[in-house]
Amino acid sequence: MKLTINRYLVEFAINALLRAKSKNLFILIVFTLLTTLLTSVFLITGSIKHELQSTLNALPHITVQKLKAGRHNDIASSVADEILTIPGVSSAVPRVWGYYYFENAGVNFAVVGIEQYAEQYKANFASLVEQYDFDTLNTQDAMLIGQGVHEVMQGSYYDKYFNFIKPNGELKQILIAGVFTEATALESNDMILMSTDDVREIFGIDPNRATDIVVKVPNPEEIDTVASKIKMMYPDTRVITTADLQVSYQNIFDYKGGVFLAL
Repeated sequence: MKLTINRYLVEFAINALLRAKSKNLFILIVFTLLTTLLTSVFLITGSIKHELQSTLNALPHITVQKLKAGRHNDIASSVADEILTIPGVSSAVPRVWGYYYFENAGVNFAVVGIEQYAEQYKANFASLVEQYDFDTLNTQDAMLIGQGVHEVMQGSYYDKYFNFIKPNGELKQILIAGVFTEATALESNDMILMSTDDVREIFGIDPNRATDIVVKVPNPEEIDTVASKIKMMYPDTRVITTADLQVSYQNIFDYKGGVFLAL
């Protein structure tokens, strides 16, 4: 049976649209704008999710933080040696870092300490260690900064150095040795890398203590088991796995996406 288009039905539909031309044109514009808006929001959300997933994949399997009075506190570096005795753990590295608030620009910089000959818990840090000698940076009081940090410092006329304010109120001048970029912009945009000794001095961290400890577990099936053992050994710590972070990020996106759609 041959299908044919009913010409009279098409004419009727066109005439019906033309009778309320202004109304139908308004509806078309509104739906076009809504479709464009929703498409843009979903595209941006998907891009941010992809960026966060890339960041999560680069993070340590387990992060151990010391808690005191409900707040994150410095942890003894010797805890890393005891964590290494747990079966399934291939490395446990004390990490020295912190957030530095730059009041002029109203932003926080993530200042991370790097040791030249220590095991690097991230592959991109290892590549930077091959390119730059952090022992030399330590003797020169120099640092590497992310692209976002570079732009902020330039806006405040810090082209060659930056003055950090230490806990005792004194200034610590650090030279800018270079600008680095990473695969994930969210991770490197606000990051500063320098020697561990300089980070300890800027934040007032004792030599035998660290900000936290990052743990590497080669077998993904053992991560939860190792995390439970660490929690049993040190009940006063917060043990965070990459799975915990992924769930938190997913809940945030699902909540905000649901609120937007409801509006």
